[in-house]
Amino acid sequence: MRRRLLAAAPALAFGWLGSTWAADGVSVRIGGTGGGVDALAQLFDGSWNAGLALSVVPSLGSGGGLKALVAGAIDVAVISRPITAEEQAQGLQAVEAFRSPLVWAVAARNRGVGALKLQELIDVYTGQMAQWPDGVPVRPVLRPASDSDTLAVQAFHPGLGQALLLALQRPGVRVAMTDTEAVDDLSQIPGAIGTTTLGLVLSSKGVLRALDVNGVAPSVRALAEGRWRAQKVIRLVTQAQAPAGATRLLQQVGGAPAQARMARLGHLPGRSS
Repeated sequence: MRRRLLAAAPALAFGWLGSTWAADGVSVRIGGTGGGVDALAQLFDGSWNAGLALSVVPSLGSGGGLKALVAGAIDVAVISRPITAEEQAQGLQAVEAFRSPLVWAVAARNRGVGALKLQELIDVYTGQMAQWPDGVPVRPVLRPASDSDTLAVQAFHPGLGQALLLALQRPGVRVAMTDTEAVDDLSQIPGAIGTTTLGLVLSSKGVLRALDVNGVAPSVRALAEGRWRAQKVIRLVTQAQAPAGATRLLQQVGGAPAQARMARLGHLPGRSS
């Protein structure tokens, strides 16, 4: 498998986002939310490509991925929200592909914290918890109010979700617009803490570390068993008349070999199509 850079992307502490992965096989262009794109890039890497050649358009986000799909610039949009009735009327079709635990992460070098209680997380967002035990200031990295991460936190715990919305009103707070930006911020800003997926933490190769919350360690098994409830759902969206590459991608992702591999990458199969 040959790797080449498709386009300039924001600086990352680690590797997959913003690259093109080519292999002998059916070609498919993908783009959208960073956590989902990263998962697919790892799934169809050199050790298991299932006859697909992936071209990844970087840093689009869910909305940008859908716009690129409608414009014909990509074949599959990778998104972290349901499609709307208006988007369905445009002929778009969505399949729930996989789910990943939504986690609170810090840089691995932040040794002052390994676990938090729910109230401590609330205090992080309200500003009541201003320093880590080693004295480094706590720097929350937020996502926009309408972002799927924010909505998932609200669904996880209403009180925590309310604290997060209040944090968005605090002056000077850092708001990452995409998964890519959030990963960069969490890895580079001293004292940063914020949401990302377990899959992105695992693909960071030790740069990021997911925190236990209320005594529960985030994992695929914990999500499957209901012990960890915060999650991010990834959907794959195509045009009604999808090209061969898009159809092949959806078929492969739904198969048992791909699902087993995805579990090792920090994701569960989707609930339904």
